[in-house]
Amino acid sequence: MADNDLRAVPSAVYLLVRYPPVQSGRDVVGGWELEAWRGGDCAWSVNLAEVGVSYWADQILAQTVAARALRTRLVAFGSWTSCGSGHAPMFLARLRAAPHMTRRPDIIRRRPAGRERVLSARSRVRFGCSR
Repeated sequence: MADNDLRAVPSAVYLLVRYPPVQSGRDVVGGWELEAWRGGDCAWSVNLAEVGVSYWADQILAQTVAARALRTRLVAFGSWTSCGSGHAPMFLARLRAAPHMTRRPDIIRRRPAGRERVLSARSRVRFGCSR
């Protein structure tokens, strides 16, 4: 998968991690990062500073922005579960069942205009129709 390919990764684990700041030249690197892990490999990661979440932002803001980022990548995001320590906050994304995996009621087909359904005598009685 290409480095710039930020789509949903099948059977991935999504983590929101707060890395400590590190001075890199004039810039401070680190802060909140959203990562997609598959097996032992990081499929992609996004530093949330790119979308305005600084290192000093609280976890609620970081979680909200990361959830929106997951949803835009068509990940069936549900909620966050804490899995880190106080020194290194880390949150695991709990996913909902994908829409195609859940049961849904049958889709009702609409008939084209002008084609009315002919009800049998039994159906007319059952649905209270006179004709």
